[in-house]
Amino acid sequence: MILRRISDALRRQDWFQVVIEVLIVIVGIFLGLQVQNWYEEQGERELEQSYLARLHADTDQLIEIADSFTNSTKRISGYMTELTQMLLDGDDGSAMTQLHCNSLDYSHIYVTRIVSLPTLNELLSSGQILLIQNEEIRKLISEFTLRTDRTLMLLSSLQADKLEISREFPELSKLNSLMAGNQTNFEALDSICNYPMMLQNEEFINVLIGNNSRYSAYVTQIQGQLEALHLLHDAIVNELGAQHKGGIGL
Repeated sequence: MILRRISDALRRQDWFQVVIEVLIVIVGIFLGLQVQNWYEEQGERELEQSYLARLHADTDQLIEIADSFTNSTKRISGYMTELTQMLLDGDDGSAMTQLHCNSLDYSHIYVTRIVSLPTLNELLSSGQILLIQNEEIRKLISEFTLRTDRTLMLLSSLQADKLEISREFPELSKLNSLMAGNQTNFEALDSICNYPMMLQNEEFINVLIGNNSRYSAYVTQIQGQLEALHLLHDAIVNELGAQHKGGIGL
């Protein structure tokens, strides 16, 4: 109909009418594109909200698993360092506790409870990461991913160079339970240690120093990984709260 009116106006050489009709067409196309863009943007924001909600659930779940595990490894590292220092100082061993002894049986165990976030993997593999508009969240995602990659690389390196003390020095450290190797069983483990013989065995002390150094590096790395996860989680919570003025009941 518009084309017919333009055609009639051209035959009549009614240039004013031609201009009006052309303007109507242009405005109609412009408004149509704007509406289409609005709907597409709304769809992208809804998808972003869905991804953020899923990321929040993923980080919540992973933090719950990783927090207690990381705290346990920090405690083990602390006892291991104290025992190493006792031996280096030539102490008589009177301050040695069962937990110091137990720590020896973890000095070769390197694992992480933070491997990946399923939703983050989907975002990265599909290229949908650009849907996340918040630059701080994107930066923290990069930081978390980088720390996770570094952790896995370190664990791989440590596993290749690990030395199990109870196997190499059975006369000095003996496992007395099937619960060994699980951080949650650390306190319940009832290992047997011969401190006087440890003090006299320079090879053992050297091995323990090496294991202690590696374990400390391992704990530092997984702590950094967990901190990056917490920062990402908090940024997601803040963003979801900002986008829902009334809060989201987190």
